[in-house]
Amino acid sequence: MVATFPNLLSPVQVGRLTVPNRVLVTAHTTNYSNNGLPTERDAHYYEERARGGAGMIVIGALRCHPTSMNAPYNIRAYDPAVVPAFQRISDAVHRHGSVVIGQVLHMGRQINPVYSRLPVWAPSPIPCPINKVVPHEMTRAEIREVIEHFALSAHHAKQGGMDGIEIHGAHGYLIQQFMSPWSNVRIDAYGGSLENRLRFVYEVIDAVRDAVGDDFTVGFRLSAEEFTDGGLDLAQMMGICQLLEATGKLNFLSVSQSNYNPTSFQTMIPDMYFGQAPYVQFAGAIKDKTDGIPVFTVARILDPHQADEIIASQAADMVGMTRAHIADPEIVRKARENRPDDIRLCIGCNQGCAHMIHQRQPMTCVQNPAVGYEDTRGVLPLLGKVKQPRHVMIVGGGPAGMEAAVTAAQRGHKVHLYEQSDRLGGQINTLVRVPERSDYYDVVRWREHMLEKLGVTVHLHTTITDALVREINPDVLLVATGSKPVTMPINGLDPAKALTVEDALHNPAQVGDNVLLLDKDGHYRATATAEYLAQRGKTVTLLTANPDVGTDIPKINLVGVNERFAKYGIRVLTHASITHADGDSIHYRQRGFVEHLPHVDTVVMALPRVANTQRHDALRQAAPDVRFIGDCLAPRRALDAIWDGHQAAWAI
Repeated sequence: MVATFPNLLSPVQVGRLTVPNRVLVTAHTTNYSNNGLPTERDAHYYEERARGGAGMIVIGALRCHPTSMNAPYNIRAYDPAVVPAFQRISDAVHRHGSVVIGQVLHMGRQINPVYSRLPVWAPSPIPCPINKVVPHEMTRAEIREVIEHFALSAHHAKQGGMDGIEIHGAHGYLIQQFMSPWSNVRIDAYGGSLENRLRFVYEVIDAVRDAVGDDFTVGFRLSAEEFTDGGLDLAQMMGICQLLEATGKLNFLSVSQSNYNPTSFQTMIPDMYFGQAPYVQFAGAIKDKTDGIPVFTVARILDPHQADEIIASQAADMVGMTRAHIADPEIVRKARENRPDDIRLCIGCNQGCAHMIHQRQPMTCVQNPAVGYEDTRGVLPLLGKVKQPRHVMIVGGGPAGMEAAVTAAQRGHKVHLYEQSDRLGGQINTLVRVPERSDYYDVVRWREHMLEKLGVTVHLHTTITDALVREINPDVLLVATGSKPVTMPINGLDPAKALTVEDALHNPAQVGDNVLLLDKDGHYRATATAEYLAQRGKTVTLLTANPDVGTDIPKINLVGVNERFAKYGIRVLTHASITHADGDSIHYRQRGFVEHLPHVDTVVMALPRVANTQRHDALRQAAPDVRFIGDCLAPRRALDAIWDGHQAAWAI
């Protein structure tokens, strides 16, 4: 029998560790910890990924010093109290044969000190471009203190049963701040020449190695490219990697990219606009220049086919599939069992992961609402079927209805799903008309696949009435009839010139050459539509009452939105509201001044949608147990709709 994904699923030696396969879950924040210590929720989360077969799991981001703490759910790796919590995670991961590595970092200037109330420490008093806090320039005594805390934190990870340590020298954090001439302008032994800028790095590596011993795995995470004028580029980093390998004290290099320069920040966790695996070449270049040290690669590697090809091409020795494992913790198991169609792919939206973390909320996922609830909603709980299966009727085949149908069927209920139109997917079918957002379609693709696999009966072209519900007589009726787009009247504007976003995307031919896009949504419905129309030769102006464009878009994605707006010549009017129309001119008020846009052919409106409640009163009486979910309850985002459907199915 031919092995499935033979390269990806082959073992690899990393230091003295034999890792069972080439799949890596890189360090990422979950915000599940409490008062500086990992919780049982963390242990369940990581165990789910180990149970699914990931070869190596890196636990991060473990803060090595009080000046690197910016929230109570940051993990205090320097505190001895963390050791038992580390042991719980290590035991959970080891139960399934995976390797667990602790990532230790200091964020340097890349934090806001509101939580710690301590000065921000950095090599030079240059503020972070995003957090904008002027840091304290570290003294030599403080440099020594942080180095000792790196070593102490590594020692605690080893005491806590972990198999290795990763020193975080990437993403513009403290170590990279010392390395880069963009952030280090010191004139002492820790600044200036490359040798001096690497001094802090070497001293951290030496201290960590001394703390954990020669037989313990130690690796280094780095940014191969800062994408910043005056910063480190790939050519420089290839030379630096040769120097790091030459220390003889590192067992792997984990290659990432970016810093906190706004134009670079978006590359740290690239969204769907970047395409798949956009930075594998960086790891390949470093692997070519080094002398056999294992090299890892990351960033939007989504499925085992792609990952296997990367290993086969020798571009890397291990492949980071982190967001992919947030979306589906069983990737490796499904790959080994040759079930790639069963994999729930990460769509690269960053809404449940990066955005929630930046909002200081627990991490979740659009695709996988069980994230963070693995002990009650994960793989093992789903194996325990309900004792009394019920007949569940679901009205509406959008994200909420589809998720409810899949989850209810997984739990053992008999499920019928009814959709009025000719296809499942709801608003996703409009969203993916923007080519750059086509990855979002896996929200529909995976659920359609699972509905068929689970034997859910799907009824398309079916309008539901209370009489039909009574005839079917379900035990539970879940109503997920979604929401509908609206326009608003503008005094003096011909109603035929006012279109919804949905009108414009489904029939762009009806949109004139000069477009005003009225944004009262603050999300991609507005910005993606503006880009779509501008790409097709339209002159687009976006007008919003908000202080900025895309106020509800994840901030790590918003940099890209602004760059594309500049590329396509999309004009933005903020703090503005339309007053009236006069012929083809639209008049608006902005900061107390009345201005106008001449020659507007079409006004496209991205307004809050309205819940579709047309048949709700009748349906409330049509079954013994009726529940409303998703946008028909309150129009929100796909993240919320899918959560609603998941919750409703677990409540049956």
